[in-house]
Amino acid sequence: MGNGKAGPIAGIIAGIFAVVAVSISLYRPGAVTLEERAAVLLDKPVTDASDAAEQIKEIETFSAADDFAQLPDETREQMRKRLEALQAYLQFERELDRITPPQQIRGIDQLARVRKRLQELHPPREFAASWEDSQGVRRRRLWLEELSTLKETIEKTQQQYEALCADADRVLKNSQAADLPGRAKKVLDKARSVPNPDEHATRHLPRSNNLTYATVFAFRDVRDAYDLWQKKQKKLQAIVDKFGKTP
Repeated sequence: MGNGKAGPIAGIIAGIFAVVAVSISLYRPGAVTLEERAAVLLDKPVTDASDAAEQIKEIETFSAADDFAQLPDETREQMRKRLEALQAYLQFERELDRITPPQQIRGIDQLARVRKRLQELHPPREFAASWEDSQGVRRRRLWLEELSTLKETIEKTQQQYEALCADADRVLKNSQAADLPGRAKKVLDKARSVPNPDEHATRHLPRSNNLTYATVFAFRDVRDAYDLWQKKQKKLQAIVDKFGKTP
C-alpha cells in the first residue's frame, strides 16, 4: 500500500533540488536561460555581511559576462539596484560594528550617545523590507531593546540604593526613638531584596539574555549609591549586633 505522505514529501524534495540546480547553473551558463540566472541573483535574501559580500561578487561576475548586455533594460536596471542594495547593507553593518555594544557601555551619557547613533542608523526605506531578517537589522533591534532594559534597570537599582540610604539616615538620626535595633533590622532586611554586585553580578537583566547586573554596577552612579549604602549598612549592622539581634 502506498504512503499518503509520499506525494508532498517528494514534491518538497523535488523543489529543493530545483533550487540547487538553478543555483549551480550560475556557474554553468548553458544549463538555464540568462533570465533565469538573473532571477536567482535578484531573489536571494541577504543574511549577513559575508553573505552580502559574496552576492556582490556573484553579481559583478554575472554583469561582466559578454551576454549580460542581452538582458532587457529593466532586468539590468534591477541588477544595478540590487548591487547598490547589497553595498548599502555592507556599509550598514560596518557602521553598526563601530557602535559600542550595550555590554560595554559604562556611563549614562555614553548610553544616550549609543542609543542616538542606533536610532539614526536605520535601513534605507527602499531596503527595509528585504533586510528585515538580516543579522545586522536584528542586531540593531536587539541593541535598542537592551539599551532600554539597561537604562530602566540602572535607574531602578540606583533609586533602590538611594532609598535604602535615606531609610538608614532616618534610623541613625533618630537613635533615641523606640526600638532602634528593630528599625535598623527592618532596613537591613529590605536591602536583601535589592540586587548587589557580589551576589547578582552574573544574573541576567529582565528581558535580556546578554546583559547582567555586572554591567549595571559598572555605571558610576549606581556604584556610588551602592558604596554609600555599604557604609550605612555597616552602621546599622553594628546597632543590631550591639543589641544581640542578628538579621
